[in-house]
Amino acid sequence: MAGQYPRWTFDGHYCCDSTPASPQELLDYINDMLDHAIQNTSPAAFQENSTTIASLIMHRKQLFRKYPQLEDDMTMSPEELDEWFFWMEEESMRLQTEWEE
Repeated sequence: MAGQYPRWTFDGHYCCDSTPASPQELLDYINDMLDHAIQNTSPAAFQENSTTIASLIMHRKQLFRKYPQLEDDMTMSPEELDEWFFWMEEESMRLQTEWEE
């Protein structure tokens, strides 16, 4: 449909709207997705979702570069988020190595 943009709700659903989301709304949605990943993704499941999570982190950084005035409600600092990602990556690789032995 022409002129229809997804509008996300925090219950995991979306609907259509006639205007695109604002940068703040996009950041809030990305932060919500990342918070859910942090709380619910085990190292075993991380490998399947790492590309999506990395993409969310990249888009988050891009939004801040383009719109530095955005309000951040993320539960982790950017440094802690990067550390969490790298730790999960290492843990998932360690588990994969253990399973292959």
